[in-house]
Amino acid sequence: MSYGADLLDGLRKAGAYAGKIVQGTKPWDLPIEQPTKFTLAINTRTAQRLGISIPLALEVLVDELIEHAFRLLRLSAGARLSGVGFAG
Repeated sequence: MSYGADLLDGLRKAGAYAGKIVQGTKPWDLPIEQPTKFTLAINTRTAQRLGISIPLALEVLVDELIEHAFRLLRLSAGARLSGVGFAG
């Protein structure tokens, strides 16, 4: 289970900041913002291996339900070659 700031939302905010700086706003004049959007992800395969049952009510609320972690790791092979992905 993972709960944290939404990465895409953070990147959008960074782009907006960059746009303001390009338009002439001084970086020190820009406010520091806290994350406002968060995501909840649950890896059902790991939960099953640990003997944890995820209630259906919680599965409905999650933003990302990971069911096949092995396939996600295989899709990351290109990133692993560039030194950005998972070790292993």
